[in-house]
This record gives sequence, C-alpha cells and structure tokens, in this order.
Amino acid sequence: MTAATRNTPTTDDLDDLPEEVQPKPSKQAEPQWNGRRTRIRLEHPVLRGTPDAPAGRFLDGATPCIDCGQPGHAFHAAASKGSDGVWRGPEAEHIRLIQDGGYIAGSPEARARQDRQRRRDELIGPEASPVLSAADLEHMWRFEMRDGVVNTEIESGLRRDEAEQLRRAVRAGMSDVAEVIREVMAERTSK
Repeated sequence: MTAATRNTPTTDDLDDLPEEVQPKPSKQAEPQWNGRRTRIRLEHPVLRGTPDAPAGRFLDGATPCIDCGQPGHAFHAAASKGSDGVWRGPEAEHIRLIQDGGYIAGSPEARARQDRQRRRDELIGPEASPVLSAADLEHMWRFEMRDGVVNTEIESGLRRDEAEQLRRAVRAGMSDVAEVIREVMAERTSK
C-alpha cells in the first residue's frame, strides 16, 4: 500500500468515527392518549353506532348520552384532546372528522358551519334545506329511507295514497259541477 491510499478514507472508516458526538435520545416522546374517555356534545345530528347496535342511531344535542344516559352530551369517545389541541386515542381520527365537519358543539368549526348556513339561508331561504333534528332523521331513516336512499316501496305507497285522495277530491268537486251543469241545462230546456 502506498502512503496516498493509506490516508484516503473508505466508507467503513467514515461510519466509525470515534470523535463523533452521538445525539442524546430526546426525553420528550410523542404525546400519548391519557386513557380517558371524552364526553362529546353535538351541535348537529350524527349517526353513531355501538357494539350492541352497530347500525347506529341518530344523536344530537337534545338526546341523552347513548353510553351513560345522562343529558348534556351525546356519547363518550375513546379519545382526548391534548394541550396542543390534537385529538389522541383509538377514536381520535373519527372525532377529528366530526369536529372538521362542524358537528361538535362549541368548536370553531361549528361556528363556521353556522355562519355558512346563515349566509346560505339569507340567500336561498331557511326552508330550502332545513337542519333536521335527530328524531326527524330517525323517522326518515326508518320510514322513508332504505340503506341511505329513498325507499321505493314507501314512495309508491305514498303515491297511491295521494292518487286516491285526488280521485276522491275530484269526485266530490265534480258532483258540485255536475249539479250546476244540470241546473243550467234544465233552465235552457225550459225556455
């Protein structure tokens, strides 16, 4: 070996530098879930399932908690919000989605959603898309919807009922018209 090749470092020499200062492991690990469940208050209705009823039911701010039955909150979530404002825990992603949609009461997202709804109501009118309660949604789900779409059996039944009501109204109205026509015809023939 020559002196020039002896002084040229190889890759193995670069990996094991004895003078290199090793970084100290940081004691500040990523914040973890504290194991506590959080009571969630809702501003707008959501569909939430439980292990006993996986299909779920609609909840809003007026319904008592599905977990403990107490009023004031809708359900308990296996997540907690850290001091940095980030949700952590098994249900953290789900709660983040609910919060981003403006469903959690008192959140900035809920206030922004209310502002958007108010502006829309001012332009279009509040009857264009009313915000339904959990009871109304439950009724629609049970009687008017099937798997998230309009139940055609009920829709056709409603149409039959409406058609029958229309037939009765026409018959009742036509009898009055027929009586007037008879009277007019009787007057003409008598002259």
